[in-house]
Amino acid sequence: IFASSRRLKDGGWPQRQWKLTAQGVKRSLDTLLYLLRKYSHEVNEFNFKPREKTAVILHGAGFIGLTIAEVLSLDKNYILRGIADAEAAIYNYEGLDSNILNKLAKEGKLVKEYLGYKEARLLSPEELLRQETDVLITASIDELINENNYAGIKAGVIFEAANNSVNKNVIRSLQDKGVLYVPWLIINGGA
Repeated sequence: IFASSRRLKDGGWPQRQWKLTAQGVKRSLDTLLYLLRKYSHEVNEFNFKPREKTAVILHGAGFIGLTIAEVLSLDKNYILRGIADAEAAIYNYEGLDSNILNKLAKEGKLVKEYLGYKEARLLSPEELLRQETDVLITASIDELINENNYAGIKAGVIFEAANNSVNKNVIRSLQDKGVLYVPWLIINGGA
């Protein structure tokens, strides 16, 4: 099936109902992790070392970010450590409860409201970028990762779910420090 992100009334598919972008992101991430495990001896210049559970931070808690969190939560091979919206971020090394995040989203509440249900560290969206994780999925703003903050990134993989969220001038520097960058054009190719 080829699905586009066109609205249903414009001849597209029911993107929101089927969660097409989130499903595409997960499938792309699953494929990448499979290949990294299979060919780890050939890609040893990157810091990412596959583990039993892959830790993920999501920067973006809109529809796309929250549906990615929901889709990943259904797979026991992933652990969501952090998520950010425009105002705040939460982080828990042991993992966040995506059911609570989805409940808050349905009620129109912000990410920081999670603290009323479960324990997590309250951070700024910028601070979340510097937390320990295997994969950082960017699902928020253009040039989220830029000359001012790329050096603090601790993720082994940057998975660009939002268009142009990594400034093109820092991609080489990220790769030089061992970060595997996967651009939005590859991630969103089928969404």
